[in-house]
Amino acid sequence: MAYRSGDNSPAVPHRVVVTGAGIVTAHGCGWQANADAVREGRVSLKPVTLFDVTRQRVGIAGQVDLPDTLPPHRLSTRTAGRLERGSHLLLHALHETLKSAGWTGGGKDEKDTLLPVPLCLGTSAGAMTLGEEFHRRTLT
Repeated sequence: MAYRSGDNSPAVPHRVVVTGAGIVTAHGCGWQANADAVREGRVSLKPVTLFDVTRQRVGIAGQVDLPDTLPPHRLSTRTAGRLERGSHLLLHALHETLKSAGWTGGGKDEKDTLLPVPLCLGTSAGAMTLGEEFHRRTLT
């Protein structure tokens, strides 16, 4: 049940339905890759390569290795090229979510099968490296 509060009245329960879900972890992109890794008892910890850890006590973590290409999308080439890592993670999870929800058509070109559904997406700490780079350039 989801709860929505208006003014100061008690929360009223509203039914919600989850029609699809997507997952991106150090085990891989998608439910199948993650389920296989868990069933096989695979450990996906490895040396961190995304940033310098020489001054840290730990240099091993569960780091996501993203595919070289983005899943089908309707972004311009320029916009897609400017996306940071957090948005890439988001798009991979979103793609699986839309597929599992059945919100794709059945055309030959997967990009053309994405139904035009208005969405507002965002990441919280996903662009942290972008913010750190901005501060580094600004403060030096």
